[in-house]
Amino acid sequence: MTQKVGSRTVVCIFILYCCFHGTKFEKVAPTGHLQPLGSHRPPEGGIQSLDFVPDPYDFFHSYVLRGKPVIFKGAAKSSKGFYLWTDEYLRYALNSLKPFFL
Repeated sequence: MTQKVGSRTVVCIFILYCCFHGTKFEKVAPTGHLQPLGSHRPPEGGIQSLDFVPDPYDFFHSYVLRGKPVIFKGAAKSSKGFYLWTDEYLRYALNSLKPFFL
């Protein structure tokens, strides 16, 4: 018994043949594969580090608008929460809450 092959099947087989015929599957992993994020290319530049937090206007115009990364070292220490939210305070303030697990 013979089966009739439709034109769509022939076209699909032809496309697959054209895509894979003559291609070489490289056994070498691409650059950066299984490496830390960003290892696939050389760095574009350094990241500026500041020991202070600039005012919002300067931060917006110097970093946000330019898309320039920056690290603020010790910035958390200048917030009230760093000193006020101790373990004891959090235990007292959140004692009535029940843990929520997904």
